[in-house]
Amino acid sequence: MEDALAQARRLFEVDTPSLRQIVKEFQAEMAGGLRGEKSSLKMLPTYVGRPRGTEKGTFFVLDMGGTNCRVLSVRLDGKRGAKIEAYLRHKIPTALRRGMREALFDFLVQCIGNFISENQFHASSVAFTFSYPVEQKSISSGVLIRWTKGFSVPGVEGEDVAALLREALRRNGLAHLHLQALVNDTVATLLAASYQDPNFDMAVILGTGTNACYPESPHRLKWPGDKVLGDEVIINLEWGNFNCLPVNAYDCLLDESTPHRGEQRMEKMVSGLYTGELVRLVLLDVDPISQKPYGLTTRYLADLTLRPKPGTEKVREVATLVLTRSARIVAAAIVAVITWRDPTLKEKHRVAVDGALFTGYPGYRQTVETTIRELLSGQKDLIELHPIREASGIGAAVACAISESQGKSV
Repeated sequence: MEDALAQARRLFEVDTPSLRQIVKEFQAEMAGGLRGEKSSLKMLPTYVGRPRGTEKGTFFVLDMGGTNCRVLSVRLDGKRGAKIEAYLRHKIPTALRRGMREALFDFLVQCIGNFISENQFHASSVAFTFSYPVEQKSISSGVLIRWTKGFSVPGVEGEDVAALLREALRRNGLAHLHLQALVNDTVATLLAASYQDPNFDMAVILGTGTNACYPESPHRLKWPGDKVLGDEVIINLEWGNFNCLPVNAYDCLLDESTPHRGEQRMEKMVSGLYTGELVRLVLLDVDPISQKPYGLTTRYLADLTLRPKPGTEKVREVATLVLTRSARIVAAAIVAVITWRDPTLKEKHRVAVDGALFTGYPGYRQTVETTIRELLSGQKDLIELHPIREASGIGAAVACAISESQGKSV
């Protein structure tokens, strides 16, 4: 057991030189993606820039995450104030994650119908937060590149998910609702944060999955400039697919059991969906506590860290190894994006972060912040991380308001 633990310590260590190499390779992938070259970072333009803070109105938001679907009513006051007036949460049934596409989208629309029947809020504009890799064609349409987070519903990849939702609205008697905006949850996080504070210039999701976005100058894009709203466009990196990372035997073992082998390397090393399974795979060699695949969740490991139980010392030690590596990789990726925007760090930068891994796992945030300072050679507070809650709903409403003001609805 001790030999296996010692080996795990070596396998999951990511030292400072390795992190600096990750920063360098991450930026090379960013550059390639922006030029339209082959890259593990998609660098997807989103057809929307940061808001002015004057956007106003009441909007419905459909927020589809990795495990839950939420419907919200969000009011923007036009003075950088936002309020969630009501929301309804539904767990997405496991069967729908690999079932027929019509069943999935009908379920989403039925969630909207349930929300409307239970509340007295009136709105005709809908924003759709869709937390999967999408190549957007406009602010209100986009094609699914691939499923992630355990979804593999056939007939959706390569299709416009906004059009599929509109079809489901018509099928279910809700054709009077107009889908005005399609956004990734990461983009929604940046929109929500910058609506309330214009100094935010990056957003990160650290939950079931992981991703990031930032505002980019149009001249760096291989993309028609007349389609950019304003003088910047938010880029969805889809950084979960970043593949220039040193993998170990446990990473390879986990990858072999996933629907999309060889893809989403960073997500499989970092996100909450996979870190618990990595811990379990290591423990099979150390102290076989769980034989069931994905039987150890990251939430359980967080609870165990906060409230240790007798006989779980090895579980907690392995969890620390896996989650520390996760946090250090994330820190390197954040530094890569910020120093891409500001190579000499002339300004301070605020990063909005959403997700239970960042806000709920003991010590995770501190490890990310400490590693950022390590990579910046001790320069303090040049990159500030700020937890942002309920961002996906508020940010989608902001996108909806921007779409209405630009007359971009489809």
